[in-house]
Amino acid sequence: MRLKEQTLLLSLLQSVEIRLGSVIEMAETENNCVKILYQLHVIQETMQNCAYLLAYYQLQESLEKACFDACPENRSKELENLADLFSYYQEFS
Repeated sequence: MRLKEQTLLLSLLQSVEIRLGSVIEMAETENNCVKILYQLHVIQETMQNCAYLLAYYQLQESLEKACFDACPENRSKELENLADLFSYYQEFS
């Protein structure tokens, strides 16, 4: 993963961490249930976006290596990574 991509992913995950801390605090103080549910929804959406970004970055990287790497073993490994990624999405989508 490139630095720019990693920075974006980490930024999203850190925002989830902050929101989750707020949700825990809200739950401990018996705050409004609707507010907690809203925050949980935002966390869920952000996590889904992280998963999509991670898969997209892996897909780009694997395709590039599978098509252009001079080493047959590297190309083969990337094809396996692509198959694993496809299997993951079949199972969890």
